[in-house]
Amino acid sequence: MSFELLTSDIKQTQKSIAALIAYTKKTKDSKLNINLVIGLQENQTLPENDNTPRIIPVRNRLGKSTEKSILLITKDSSEPYVHALREKGAPTEDTFARIISYHKLKSLSGKPQEIKKLYHEYDLILADYRIYPFLRRTLGSKFYSSKEKIPFMIQMARPSKKIDYSRTEGEPAPEDKRCDPKYVKKQVISIVKNTFFIPSNKSHFISVVVGDTEKDPRKLAENVSDILSFLTDIKHKPIGGLLAADGIKSLHVRTSESIPLPVRENDEI
Repeated sequence: MSFELLTSDIKQTQKSIAALIAYTKKTKDSKLNINLVIGLQENQTLPENDNTPRIIPVRNRLGKSTEKSILLITKDSSEPYVHALREKGAPTEDTFARIISYHKLKSLSGKPQEIKKLYHEYDLILADYRIYPFLRRTLGSKFYSSKEKIPFMIQMARPSKKIDYSRTEGEPAPEDKRCDPKYVKKQVISIVKNTFFIPSNKSHFISVVVGDTEKDPRKLAENVSDILSFLTDIKHKPIGGLLAADGIKSLHVRTSESIPLPVRENDEI
C-alpha cells in the first residue's frame, strides 16, 4: 500500500511551501531549494548507501538542461564520444559544457585547485556507468558530502542483446564504444527535470528536493505527493517502493535556511 496525502494534507503542504517562499523572498536575493524531509520509524530499513542517486519522476519539472552547465566524464578515450555528442545537428550538440575522459580526470585528481575548479564551475556532473564506481576515489569526498554536486550515472547507448554484460567481480566491463546522442539526451533531460534520493541505512531521515522558491506552491505540493507515492508504492521497485507506508514517522518541508514546516495537519514541528 502506498502512502497517500489527504486533501487536508495537500492544503497544509501548499500553505507551508507558500510560507517558505514568502520568507525566502524577504530574506534572500536568490532562490533556495525546498526539500521534503521524511522522518522514518526505527524499524524502517533502507539499503546501504552506495552514493548513487536514484531518479524520482515528478509531474512538475525542477529544471531544464539548457539552464545547466554540465560536465560529462567518459570512459577512455573520450574522442569517439565527443565526436558523436558534439556533431552538428546532434541533440546533444550544445548539451555539455565540457567532456573529458576518466584518464584526464585522474590526471587532475592530484591537483586540488583543479578539482576545486570542477566543483564550482559545473552545476551537474554526469559519468559513464563503467567508470562511475571509481569517481568517489578520484573526485574526493567534497562532491559526495553535499548532494548538490554528487555525480549521476548515465549510459552512452541502450544495452545491446549482442553484448554479453555478465562478468565476475574484478573483470573489466565489456567493450562497447557505441554512443547514441538521442539516448544520452533523454537521460540528461530526465536527470534535470526530476528529483532524486540516495538511500542510506545509517539515517532515519530522507531529504528530497521538491523544487525551489521561485516555483508555484501548488505544483510543488504535487511533487511532494509524487515523491511519497514513488518511495512507498511497490510497483516502483527496485528503484522505488523502498518504504512502508507505516514506516513514515513525520513529513516536513524546509529550505537550508528555515525551520521545518509540516506537510500533514497533525504533524508537529
